[in-house]
Amino acid sequence: MAATQNTTTGQPFGTMHDHAGQGSSAGGAMHGMQDKAAGVMDSVKETAQNVAHSVSDFASQAKDKVQHFTAEAGETMGHAKDSVMDFSSTAYDKTGDTMKAACDQMTGMIRQHPIPALLVGVGVGFILAQLMDRD
Repeated sequence: MAATQNTTTGQPFGTMHDHAGQGSSAGGAMHGMQDKAAGVMDSVKETAQNVAHSVSDFASQAKDKVQHFTAEAGETMGHAKDSVMDFSSTAYDKTGDTMKAACDQMTGMIRQHPIPALLVGVGVGFILAQLMDRD
């Protein structure tokens, strides 16, 4: 079997002296490596963009949730304030009504029984005077 020879050097192709063959195969290998490197860089770039997009989405969702919870907390505080105001107003009204009813009842008893009421008043006054003299 006869080997094909390089016409420039006279050497068979595939030997150490075949510089043209080595250059083309080295160039092809270099081109293949550049393609692979470009593919890896594209993959890394795509992954980085996906991660950045995911982080952006997560931050946006977190922001939305915080705003939602803040709004709910504000509404809850508003309802709590309204409830406290209603309770205190109701308590004030009921206390006033109760005190007025008690005074009206006491006035009615004094009018019905004036002498015993006078004696009770004198007795309470005497006890208070005794307590004040002790000091």
